[in-house]
Amino acid sequence: MTNAKNITRIIAIILLVSMILCFCMFFIHIKYDCTHEDNCPICVLIHKFNEDLSGFDPNIVKVIITILLISSPVATYLRDKIRDKEKETLVGLKVELIN
Repeated sequence: MTNAKNITRIIAIILLVSMILCFCMFFIHIKYDCTHEDNCPICVLIHKFNEDLSGFDPNIVKVIITILLISSPVATYLRDKIRDKEKETLVGLKVELIN
């Protein structure tokens, strides 16, 4: 179980680092003076990054629905984790057992 969690964390960290490095690469070369060759690596990176950003078209209704669908189970999970479990036992309810 912990092995799967560790693998998930490692993948998430790798994706986050790659996104940060992509943004840094773009911002470092934002004022790049191109030689206008066909295989200019910086221009290829900038055009790819621009295509990725242009393809992102957030629809506010879909974003709100997604947030509501995700936040409801998360709130329920957190409520169950925070709630005092002792109150739900017989001792917590102060039930007297008579023999």
